[in-house]
Amino acid sequence: MNKLKNLAVGAVVAVSVAAGALAGCGTNGKATAIVVNDKEINVGTANFILRYQQAQAYSMMQMYGLSAGQSLWDTKMDSSSSSSSTSSSSAATSSSSAAPTESAESSSASSSSDESVSTSSASSSSSASSSSEDTTKYKTYGDQFKNSTVLNDIKKWCALEEHLDDYSVSLTDDQLKQIDEAAKNTYSNNKSILKKMGTSEDDIREALKLMSYEYLMRPKLNAEVDTNVSDEEAAQSTFTYARFSQTQTDSSTHMTTIVDDDTKAKYQEEAGQILQQIQSSGDVANADIGTIANGVDQNCESSQGSYGSDDTTYPDEVKNALATLSDGEVYGSVIDAGGYYWVVRLDKQFDQDATNTQKQSIVSQRQTDHYNEVLDQWVSEEKVTTTKAWDKLKVTDKDEYSVLQSTTTDTTNTTDTTGSSGSAVSGSSVTSGSAQ
Repeated sequence: MNKLKNLAVGAVVAVSVAAGALAGCGTNGKATAIVVNDKEINVGTANFILRYQQAQAYSMMQMYGLSAGQSLWDTKMDSSSSSSSTSSSSAATSSSSAAPTESAESSSASSSSDESVSTSSASSSSSASSSSEDTTKYKTYGDQFKNSTVLNDIKKWCALEEHLDDYSVSLTDDQLKQIDEAAKNTYSNNKSILKKMGTSEDDIREALKLMSYEYLMRPKLNAEVDTNVSDEEAAQSTFTYARFSQTQTDSSTHMTTIVDDDTKAKYQEEAGQILQQIQSSGDVANADIGTIANGVDQNCESSQGSYGSDDTTYPDEVKNALATLSDGEVYGSVIDAGGYYWVVRLDKQFDQDATNTQKQSIVSQRQTDHYNEVLDQWVSEEKVTTTKAWDKLKVTDKDEYSVLQSTTTDTTNTTDTTGSSGSAVSGSSVTSGSAQ
């Protein structure tokens, strides 16, 4: 049977609600929330997308150190917090993976009379769009997440839907059957909260279809990209290094400061000892630099790196020193560059394996750039209208959401969606109420 790429089915969402979390009237899910060109998206569908992405974003932020009870969505936006907000939005976007549940305020917010509209023209659609916008126009992170990250995803999916026929793309009968089963299971497992959200089984079905379009269309757009990359363009050199950092970071304050002069002198001397032991090892090309470095000082970092002609990862002083070496040779002195003391050995001036990996990275970047460029253009041509029903949906810290991995999901139908925005539905549980 054909499987919908990156779309897991089965028990998609299982919701439990903390006491009192959804007090008040239910949401009118049939009210129009968003209009993209001639396509109307009702509150039930929009709310479903919003709450699941909120849950996914919260889980992602927990991975980055956000703790229960810590303010996230209600944090005020200002010029000093814009960069933090962008990081939050980026994490949220990369984790947005379809299928939410609702909060107390937002679930009770809409009514059938909320039909007056505000119109905006879409200006961007890529996952980076929220970071390029003027973040100061949003009052809170939650406001930015809803009206930038999530709304941009919805615009993007609608743009993709409008161009399905251009690429002869459509959901197959088997894929539609999977979506139908997922919608039924989700609604059956969550009737109480979904009713308060104003979300019907059909709304879930519509949301899952929207979320699938990126995964159907991306391969078609990728196929338009030139995948030929020459050895010369991708050429990589590899080297092994040991280095001491001239800065230190306080574990409690996370502040980074330059080490004192005595520590600098110590590290520089120890780097010289490492170099001397490599040179006297009898087999410089195969000397275990990591072991040698660790034996001198465990504060010494050692690894292998690769770089090309346009690399900006490593200091020019390091690359210039390596350019004077043949394969297997170690540079004859300690290099003071980029805030480190370096000891370096050239492993391969031209490394075919590293070059092949770089070719894949170049093609991948071309595909990403092309996809975003095309999608940005499509979205810029959209006429987007949001209603008061959408405006009344709030993302706040008063109602937190967590995504718990389901133990019942059929993993044979699940594909890792890490790193993708716009996302497929994962087999996960969403808990509304207190943070998990």
